[in-house]
Amino acid sequence: MFTRPSPRRALTAALLSLGLLSASQTAWAAPDVVASIRPIHSIVANVMAGVGEPKLLLTNNSSPHDASLKPSQARMIENADLVVWVGPSLETFLIKPLSENPKAFQAMAEEEEAGGHSEEKHAEGEHKDDDHGHGHGAHKEEAKVEEGGHHHHHHGEDPHVWLDPHEAEELAEKLAARLGEMDPDNAATYKANAEKLVAALEDWEKGAAQAMKPLAGAHYVVAHDAYERFADHFKLEEAVAISPGDDRKPGAARVRELHKEMDAKNITCLLREPDTNEAMLNTVAQGRDVKLVNVDPLGRDLEAGAALYLQVMNNVQTAFSTCLGKS
Repeated sequence: MFTRPSPRRALTAALLSLGLLSASQTAWAAPDVVASIRPIHSIVANVMAGVGEPKLLLTNNSSPHDASLKPSQARMIENADLVVWVGPSLETFLIKPLSENPKAFQAMAEEEEAGGHSEEKHAEGEHKDDDHGHGHGAHKEEAKVEEGGHHHHHHGEDPHVWLDPHEAEELAEKLAARLGEMDPDNAATYKANAEKLVAALEDWEKGAAQAMKPLAGAHYVVAHDAYERFADHFKLEEAVAISPGDDRKPGAARVRELHKEMDAKNITCLLREPDTNEAMLNTVAQGRDVKLVNVDPLGRDLEAGAALYLQVMNNVQTAFSTCLGKS
């Protein structure tokens, strides 16, 4: 598939062909990569370390669910060599410029967007087990059925792919391969960087799994369920979501249902995101002994860059441990 090069890379090629630029002077011409949201940008930054710096599309604290495309962002997409996004289920404002765009790199598999199960992806996970020992495929199969026959639902429609560390590992590896095809001179660096990130994630995951293990069986309430993948990965119970939307205040009937479910499941944990409607939370928490714990799956208050992704994962794990813990 032919992809039109960005103006910067086209200029570099022209200067090289005219002998006005040496190969050693083209380091600045690493692929121009744009990433949609902070966690995805951080994963890209890890893979590109030492080669180039990806650009972040959503630099403010707006939610990707309801953001709108600005002219400056449209220009970033137009000038980029590669645009990394989760997919239509999350960044709805990018559907028009990125659908069927050969420069788009979608983190969420199209089969998952449709709510289906990708046999190709499953086979790929098994292949990764043999090659790398990550156990991606095995872990995903284990996540579907817990001990005692408890089934978690498929999270094919949950777009928060980065909250499953195995999904992040696969994304890093696929990004390294794609960038290596675009920039063969740095292919080995991209691959080594992806392997370094995978190793760091596996190391973090060991500690996180130990911290989360005592929380199995505990229930919790969220404004909207952004944590299916995280919960499945660490074998937690499914969240009780207040409403389907991010900001919709529940009616009296829904509040009664929530209170009944909270009593039946002995729920004392309510996770609050930065953009959660406070009135909605207060309505649900009113007259109840619950912990309100802040959690931010996007890392809005963190500095964008390579370090952000692991910070986000650690903060989410800490929020769950704090909210669901006995202390």
